[in-house]
Amino acid sequence: MIYATLTIIHVIFTGVALLSGILAMVASPKGNKLHKNSGLVYLYSFTGILVTAIIMNCIKYKDLFLGFTILNSYLLFMGFWILKNKHSKANWTVWATLTILFCGGLLLLAGALRIDDDFYEHGYKWSIVRAFFAGLIFYFTIKDFRYLRNKGQDKKSWLYNHMEKMLFTYISLISGIALRLSDLLPYKDIKWLSWIVPYLICLPLIAYWVGKYKVNKVKSLLESETINNN
Repeated sequence: MIYATLTIIHVIFTGVALLSGILAMVASPKGNKLHKNSGLVYLYSFTGILVTAIIMNCIKYKDLFLGFTILNSYLLFMGFWILKNKHSKANWTVWATLTILFCGGLLLLAGALRIDDDFYEHGYKWSIVRAFFAGLIFYFTIKDFRYLRNKGQDKKSWLYNHMEKMLFTYISLISGIALRLSDLLPYKDIKWLSWIVPYLICLPLIAYWVGKYKVNKVKSLLESETINNN
C-alpha cells in the first residue's frame, strides 16, 4: 500500500517536472521570469521525484534504481549549484557529492560485472544498462572534477554545464516514461532498451544545442567587440 501510494506521488511529480521542464527550455531569453519560475518548479518537482525514489528503493532495493537516483540527484544538485555559484570555488559539499557520484558508478559497475542467477535469467541485457549508466557517472565525475579544478578559465563554462546537467535530468524523465510504456508492449525482452534508447537519441541533440549556444555566444561577443572598436 505504501509503495503504491509512493508510486502515484512519484508519477505526479514526474508530470509536473515534464511540463515545467518544457517551459524552462522554450523560455527565451534565458533568465527571464518564465525561465526562472518554471526552473524553480522543475527543481522542486524533481526533488520530489528523487525523494520518493529513495524511499521506494529502501522498500524494494535495486542497485540499478539506486545508481540511477544517485546520478540524477547529483545532476540536479550541481545544475543549480553552478547556477547560484557561477564563479565560486567548490566547497566540501560539492566534493562530497562528487565522491558519492563516483561511488554510485562503482556500484553499477560491480552490478554489471556480477554473474549470478539473475544474469543467467536475463542474459547480458541488464548488465549493459548498468554499464551504460556507470559510464555516464564516470564521465560526469571526470568532467566535473576538471571543471571544478579549472573553473576560472572560461567565464561562460558555468552556463554550458548548467544547461547540460538540466537537459540530462530531463532525459531521465523521458526514460522513465519509456520504461512505463514498455510494460504495455507484448515484447517484454526489449524493456531494458527503454532505459538507454532515450539517452542515445537525445545525447547528440544535447551536444548540438550546447554547441550551437556556444557558437552564438562567441558571435555575440565578436559583434560587440567590433561595435566597440568602431
